[in-house]
Amino acid sequence: MDGSLSKNRIEGLPASIDQNSVVLILGTLPGRRSLTYGKYYADPSNKFWDILFMACGEKIDKTDRGKKRLLEKYHIALWDVLASAVRKTSNDKDISDEVPNNLPLFLSRYPNIKLLVFHSNDAYKCFKRFFKNAAVPYICVSSPSGQNRKSTEAKAKEWRAALSCAIPQLGNGPRLAWKGTPPCDIISLHEGGVDMEMEKIRDYISYFETVHAETACRWEGSRKLKSGAFSMPFPVYETQFLNFIDDVSNSDLMDFSYGETLEEYGLEMNNGLTKKIDSADFKLVRAILTCYIRQERFCDGLWGRAIKEGTFLALLKRIETLLDP
Repeated sequence: MDGSLSKNRIEGLPASIDQNSVVLILGTLPGRRSLTYGKYYADPSNKFWDILFMACGEKIDKTDRGKKRLLEKYHIALWDVLASAVRKTSNDKDISDEVPNNLPLFLSRYPNIKLLVFHSNDAYKCFKRFFKNAAVPYICVSSPSGQNRKSTEAKAKEWRAALSCAIPQLGNGPRLAWKGTPPCDIISLHEGGVDMEMEKIRDYISYFETVHAETACRWEGSRKLKSGAFSMPFPVYETQFLNFIDDVSNSDLMDFSYGETLEEYGLEMNNGLTKKIDSADFKLVRAILTCYIRQERFCDGLWGRAIKEGTFLALLKRIETLLDP
């Protein structure tokens, strides 16, 4: 690496998390002041803490103790997409030669994480560049930076709507903090307990009836990284399939307590689950679907095998039968 660039390489902060965390808020890299003090969002021009306290309906207390109490009370974790990068200023636009944090491994160690929240477009773009699949639902919210001209109150309202997806005590706000009119394919079907409209489910049934497993999932071979290390082979999924994963992950078809639900039915997370689909009630079929959605992060290529064996097709057909007999 060029000597002048290596002098500007910065390392991020350790994650602020515990085993009870359910939401992971992700930035790109800490700013200069945060790195100096070893604390997340230490720059007073960044309204992160104001927004988070207001979003949670709490009195603003920006002491270290107050911040720690807030994160613990609402089970919120903080980290960044990047582990290190070359950056001359605190501006994300100046970042180059990025090295990502190992988010898949991290999420496997903290299985209670139900939602990823990106508070900048740059963080989200980095995430999508380094990690092709997202087995955990995610959402982007307005940046807390002073460069974003939206009011602190408006940002707090938007953040609360997003956080309420995974934090019940924040109320029954919308599942997603949509900017503008919600997409037409996400509506509320309260009778069925699912917010993904039947027409969208039928569209995905048609997709899985005709999809070719070899094109829906192809394997990328090992390649040399900038660091000199070699990556492991990994699956790459086509866009329409990833749209399916995103749509399901951001709907009430997900059962975030799927492990407990399967245990309640006397079942384990193994290939035997597919034998239960045709007779499953709605509670069980949600748990099985969620299991397959979430377990890709522990077993690369699981989705590809489920496509090939018709597992997703069987699950959607069972849901169609149960919701629209």
